[in-house]
Amino acid sequence: MDDPVTAETPRHRIGIVGAGDIARKVYFPLLGTDPGIEIVAVASRTRAKAEALAQRYRLPEVCDTVTEVLARRPDIVFVHAGTAAHAEIVGECLDAGVHVYVDKPLSEDLAEVERLTLRAADLGLLLAVGFNRRFAPMVRAAVDAVPAPTMIVAEKHRKSLQARPARETVHDDLIHVVDLAVWAGGLTAQGDVSAVVRSEGGRLLAAALTVTAPAGFAQVSMARDAGQDFERLFLAGDGVSATVDDLDTAVLRSAGSTQTRSFGSWDDILVRRGFSGVVGHVLESLEKPERCEVSAAAVLDTHRITDRIARAVV
Repeated sequence: MDDPVTAETPRHRIGIVGAGDIARKVYFPLLGTDPGIEIVAVASRTRAKAEALAQRYRLPEVCDTVTEVLARRPDIVFVHAGTAAHAEIVGECLDAGVHVYVDKPLSEDLAEVERLTLRAADLGLLLAVGFNRRFAPMVRAAVDAVPAPTMIVAEKHRKSLQARPARETVHDDLIHVVDLAVWAGGLTAQGDVSAVVRSEGGRLLAAALTVTAPAGFAQVSMARDAGQDFERLFLAGDGVSATVDDLDTAVLRSAGSTQTRSFGSWDDILVRRGFSGVVGHVLESLEKPERCEVSAAAVLDTHRITDRIARAVV
């Protein structure tokens, strides 16, 4: 009989490519402290960053290339490099027969998104994209309460403009709430999609999107000069509504009843933001990629609708 999995027996071998802020603040704290995970190698174009993380988490290998990471035979590679490098890195991992988790967006080029999605499916590999908000507990509570919404309003506002071009902000930031609307409402890119985008000096100032489907419609918006950072998801249908503010509180309303849910002061931010949930789900999906809720195929309509918004930038 095989020995049971214990704290000393890692279930997953993971390689990491990229050692920037999102890797340092989110993924190394999650993966590097889980006794069921062995990080077999980390690579970064800035070797000093990779070496600092390797020392902090007592990792065995710092690599200079994706090829070197793949030589350590990981079960899955987590890709936290810049978006422009995603397609090349993801393609190399898939061609090596290795599952991949990559930060959103998979690519700003829709043709590359579709090509990599088909490539992963043809190879029977999991290509997962990091839409963590789908696994935020308050968002899950709202979707559970209103499983078939006739109206969705998803907003994410910021107090300042990003320095990057407007189209990059659409793909990097607005895509979060596009995905929430698509996922919560079962929307597709085949629906009636209307987008208006305002830019200032080439940077995103505001964007508004309406997606109409047979069962209802969604409104998605972002203002980059809102005075404060905040976001909200509102769902309504079948006599029930749910409002989620800043991923931290959920108010569920029905006839004669109002319930408010929130976190305790000690609840981990990575749980609250959905990162713990999405990583756990992805690792549980390795044996059956078709079940993954954030597979490239499952988030393809998010990329397609986001591409339409980006094309509306003038």
